[in-house]
Amino acid sequence: MKKNTVLWEAMGHIGEDLLTEAERYAPVKGKKTVRRFAAAAVAAVMAASCLGWAAREWIFAPGVGLTSGEILTEVNVYTNEKQVSLGKIHLEAVTFTENKTDPVENRLVFWVFRSRENQMGEGTMDTEGKGYLEGSSFTASVNGVQYRSAGAGYSTAGWGFYSFRPVEDQPLPEPVGENCTVTIAYEEPDMTVEPVQVLLTPADTARAEQTMVTKNASLTLLPLSDNLVIGNLNNPEWLPLVEAARNTDIHAIFKTLTADGTEGTASGSLNLCGIQTGYDCIRVAHDNYNAGIRKMDLYELMVSFSFHGEAGTYTFPLMEIGETYVPETDVYLLDMGGFTCRLVSVTRDEKGLQYETEYLYNGRDTHVTPTYAMLEEYSEGPIDYWAGTEHIVDPEAPRNIMTGENGALVYFTGEETDRIMQSGEEVTVYLQNMMFTYGQSYHTEEAEPLASVQLP
Repeated sequence: MKKNTVLWEAMGHIGEDLLTEAERYAPVKGKKTVRRFAAAAVAAVMAASCLGWAAREWIFAPGVGLTSGEILTEVNVYTNEKQVSLGKIHLEAVTFTENKTDPVENRLVFWVFRSRENQMGEGTMDTEGKGYLEGSSFTASVNGVQYRSAGAGYSTAGWGFYSFRPVEDQPLPEPVGENCTVTIAYEEPDMTVEPVQVLLTPADTARAEQTMVTKNASLTLLPLSDNLVIGNLNNPEWLPLVEAARNTDIHAIFKTLTADGTEGTASGSLNLCGIQTGYDCIRVAHDNYNAGIRKMDLYELMVSFSFHGEAGTYTFPLMEIGETYVPETDVYLLDMGGFTCRLVSVTRDEKGLQYETEYLYNGRDTHVTPTYAMLEEYSEGPIDYWAGTEHIVDPEAPRNIMTGENGALVYFTGEETDRIMQSGEEVTVYLQNMMFTYGQSYHTEEAEPLASVQLP
């Protein structure tokens, strides 16, 4: 078995009845097809995780997450198995997801590292070329088909990750088949290197390491390379949040132990409940690069969700400046995953609408600390305008509300000037963002790890 690949043998017994049940989830055509299909599979698997241990192939696919290879039939996954030099940059790992039913959804992802050249006094770092890597300076193609940047994680000298999808104004990519060649180039005014070709092969199996955080939550880690680790935090209580949210981000901080006993750190994004939450993964700190991580202790997670009204909305009449509106009954803009967000009151002042909320966690996991909830409002009604050559007409569009002069509230309809809202007009409010922490910083006195995982 190869440890630096993206398939893993799940250590969870999954009954055939649950697999069949998951397969009944009919994927809908559109951007969320794979995501929702994967969620159905994961929900079934997690429900059976307490029944015992058995080997089963699972797959990590950029844009999808961790899901059973037996269920995920819509994509092929390819990966490289060694570091590739691109000038002073190291291509740490390259992973490609081919969506067989919708090639527009293909995803190419790679992680890069540029080593520290030398260190001067007071911890100042000097690096070769620029002090950071820009995503717009990378170009990539798969089997000769050009791919465009679809997001990047910039960084100071050290780590960066970059994702690409097919360029829209070209013929759809042909099926990849067995041969997948990725060409990657990087160019800056003061740093130009020759493009490199990376041969990807179908992903092979590898073993993941799993440990329990609580009796209901587990942490699973899979080494993608010597310096990158794919991780998943499973807590079934939070699955409704992940499925409802437009965007989910879970940032983890670990203490690490290398093969020679050196302590260090690692940080990056985890999957949540088996669903892809970002294109990143866990990255070791600069000083431990290529040192061989053998143990990882999870200390703290920062988790955030973004919504566009999926959790819940509430509509109320606009007040005059200086007035406060109090709902007659309890209004919950969020009530799932153990979290609630109750709208207590709305006050209108010269800065706009100010919300008083009660944001609480009522679940059983004592590691959770709610930290932040932000509300947003809109006015629903018709819009009619031209966007370039496209005529946008919608009789019931959500129109963002902005604060104008002297506390006036306005929204865009397509007219020459923004429409000024009048008292009594309906305003709809929803929970836009929520955040919570899980565990505590390892810098905190007497902090204990949430979980410890031994890596091969």
